[in-house]
Amino acid sequence: MEVKRHPMAPTRSGINLAVLVLATLGASTVLANEQNALEHARLAEAAAQRAEWTTARQEYEKAYAESPDPILNLQIGRCLHLERKYQEALSHYEQYAIALQNNHMPLGDDYWKNLAETYDALDRPAEALQAYNQLLKDYPSTKFRPDESLLARLQRREEKKRRPLYKTPWFWGVVGSSVAIVATGLGVGLYFGLRKGPSLCPPVLGPGEICP
Repeated sequence: MEVKRHPMAPTRSGINLAVLVLATLGASTVLANEQNALEHARLAEAAAQRAEWTTARQEYEKAYAESPDPILNLQIGRCLHLERKYQEALSHYEQYAIALQNNHMPLGDDYWKNLAETYDALDRPAEALQAYNQLLKDYPSTKFRPDESLLARLQRREEKKRRPLYKTPWFWGVVGSSVAIVATGLGVGLYFGLRKGPSLCPPVLGPGEICP
């Protein structure tokens, strides 16, 4: 039996054409977004060359809004570090790392270098050392190889943080001062007590008795 097509129903060729038009429009939009992102990234790099870190970060953020490339999170994090917004920088480094790990991609030596420097700035030497060690393990020929003096300084700071309170020199200085103050107080009290001498008054005075 022949099925009659409704006169307003789209033909197969019409559907194919509509899909093609939508795909073309979508591709055009994506291409426009990519171009806008590249322009913002170019402006960000120019601002970074002038050490205008806030402007650079804002342009990278605009680029990310147009095209959320994970590498832009690394650039935003670096700008935040240079703005001394270290905790916010860590957040963007984390987003970058998660995106790359989900796609089974290497993080790159600049990631480990940036992460280590931010941990160092936050006075978290143990984590800074871990990041530097990972950098050297994954990228032995990296151009970001840290100086031995930097690693030694971080090691000393990490050991100092782990040192028990009673092993720190200032702790015993405070304790010694406190002991000296207490001893001085006891000495003064005994001195005046001895000068005063023992009491000659009986425990209970009778009527008319006066203590000499």
